[in-house]
Amino acid sequence: MKRTILLACAVAIAGCSTPTMPEMRSAGPSQTLESRKSEDEYAKCLLFAWQDMRLAGELNKASIQPGRNGGTTVLARDGGFFADISAVQGRTSVKYYETSDTWISKRLREPVKKCL
Repeated sequence: MKRTILLACAVAIAGCSTPTMPEMRSAGPSQTLESRKSEDEYAKCLLFAWQDMRLAGELNKASIQPGRNGGTTVLARDGGFFADISAVQGRTSVKYYETSDTWISKRLREPVKKCL
């Protein structure tokens, strides 16, 4: 019984400590990449790749939205992993953010590079 209570407390505390997207942006991207694809082409490639993934037996939840300062943001796992995509001087800049280095982040990183 004590273990169950401790586990529940640990899960609750971990959920509270997940950084927000603005906090993640302030800390800086995990990776900064460039693509020759247009912003729209790259964003769609990443969105569809993330949506087609299965993580822990279920389809990954991914969405797309306008970027905070222009461009496009593609999100996975309710914003715990996301990419800010923007056109910069004829190229497309990709800034990838992740909450932690886990098996999920390793799986989500693959399409970030493959879509380049």
